[in-house]
Parts: sequence; C-alpha cells; structure tokens
Amino acid sequence: GKPPTANNSSFDPAIMKIEESNFLGQRLGPGTEFRDETGKRFALSDVLGKPVILVLSYFDCDGSCPAVNQSLANALAEVRRFKLGRDYRVLTVSFDRADTDQTATNFVSKMRNLPADFRDGWRFAVLGDPSPQAPETFAKVVGFQFFWSRIDKMFVHPNVAVFLTPEGRVARYIYGTRMDAKTVE
Repeated sequence: GKPPTANNSSFDPAIMKIEESNFLGQRLGPGTEFRDETGKRFALSDVLGKPVILVLSYFDCDGSCPAVNQSLANALAEVRRFKLGRDYRVLTVSFDRADTDQTATNFVSKMRNLPADFRDGWRFAVLGDPSPQAPETFAKVVGFQFFWSRIDKMFVHPNVAVFLTPEGRVARYIYGTRMDAKTVE
C-alpha cells in the first residue's frame, strides 16, 4: 500500500506548492533516524552542523525524482565556492515507506557523473521509523505533501530542494527539476 491516495484522478495543483511562510524557520528533529544506502543507521544530528540540502524523493520513481537529484548533482559539480562534505551536505530521503536501503542503492547507481568525492557528503536514505505515518510526519515539517495516484501508478509531489541551516531549520526552497550552480550557491 502507498497511502495517502487521491480519491480520484484529479488533484489540487496547490499540493505542488509549499506555503513557504508557514515553514521557513521550522526545525527538523535532530533525533530523526535514517538508514542510508549502505544500510548504516544515522540520525539527522549526524549530518547537521553544516548547511544541508534536503531532497525528498522516492527511489522507484522513473521521472522527476531522478531528474531533481541529477540536476542537483550537475549544479553542485559547478559550485566552486563551497565543497560538498566540507562546507555543506546533501541528504536525499525517501517518502515512500516501501523503499529500502536496496532501492536507495539502485537509485544511486542510476545517477550519472556522481563524483566519488560527492559520496562523502551526500547520503541517500530511508526513514528509520517503520511506522506507516512516518513519511508523512517527516515531510509535513517542511511543508512537503504527496499522494499516490492509483490512475498514474506514481506519487504526485513537488520537485523541491529544501535548504536547512546548520541547526536543521528550513532556510530556503528551490523548485524544479533544473537547478543551476549560481542559485544553489
């Protein structure tokens, strides 16, 4: 099962937009637990202490999720002022409770031009909390909404990178599947 599900094929396009004013400054729980693509458990506090770019994706997606992550990787490759791992980190988290560290590994393996040194600062993870509502609870903190479209057999969700302060507070959103180095910097 992949709830929440739309009752019909139509949905409110407002789901794709985050009411930013309600979420800027919100703090993610530093104790939130994850399991990365290697199966290693870690807490959000382990990646904080530096700015974090948070991307919510699902690993079986064959559309916008790989595009958002690939676009971010391409943009980060051109960022000169800051070094991934040293100056900031990236955390891609699945909102699909069916995802596992194995689906995360598969997702990473399909990314092109992901430099080896990126791997130190970029983690692909699933939530450590196995409860069915965990993805919605986590996503809700940053205003990210999603639902499973039975008709399309895919999740409907915004394409967004959420920039977090070193303390884990929401600082900025960048939307779209095309990102550029200047905007990210």
